[in-house]
Amino acid sequence: MACLAQPIVRQGEWRLLDALPAWEDNSTWSNYVIFSWLHAEQLLLVVVNYSPDPSQCYVRLAYPWLHSRNWRLEDWLSPAVYVRHGTDLTGRGLYLDLPAWGVHAFSFQPATE
Repeated sequence: MACLAQPIVRQGEWRLLDALPAWEDNSTWSNYVIFSWLHAEQLLLVVVNYSPDPSQCYVRLAYPWLHSRNWRLEDWLSPAVYVRHGTDLTGRGLYLDLPAWGVHAFSFQPATE
């Protein structure tokens, strides 16, 4: 819950995002609730698998400034850290695979790797 006290949550623009199917014949994408906060090119992405079943999806991040570099996605709710290229994030999207009732709150920072 400490992530809710961050300035980006209080000052940022909130947006509901669409989950997209991870592959054909996999309807678990509909189990996701995904939203973001954006403030001064700082991004917080929250993804929730609102289901008692493991679920997969993609979420396309339509923020043009992400496009041309690598990004470090650091989960505020776990030790998980991922590096993804902006072309993938703005194109096909970020792939998500969460257990039942799983959740992430990713902050985005330019990757130095």
